[in-house]
Amino acid sequence: MTNKALAKIFKALGDETRLEIVRMLAGKERCVCAFLNSFAMSQPAISNHLRVLREAEVVIDKREGRWIFYRLNPTAFQAVEALCELVLPVGEPERIDPTTEPCACPKGTEKSA
Repeated sequence: MTNKALAKIFKALGDETRLEIVRMLAGKERCVCAFLNSFAMSQPAISNHLRVLREAEVVIDKREGRWIFYRLNPTAFQAVEALCELVLPVGEPERIDPTTEPCACPKGTEKSA
């Protein structure tokens, strides 16, 4: 998954209401109506939050007659998990030597005035 796609996922998850929607969808499929009792907001507002999650591919929607059911997209969470595994080192992180690696730090070659 690209950095742009991951950033879109994190941006979508960066809202308390959307995080709660994600929690409510864990292991379930729900329609918009199922969220109305949990949030002090209108059905269009909840639909807007679901739209943001859908556009970020955090949720998948499926139409059945007049109902639209939402569920979590495992691919999005697998991508987040893969990123976490990449950035969370096992043991101590490797220190990069600024004298041998490309770095913007001064390398001690400047003369002091």
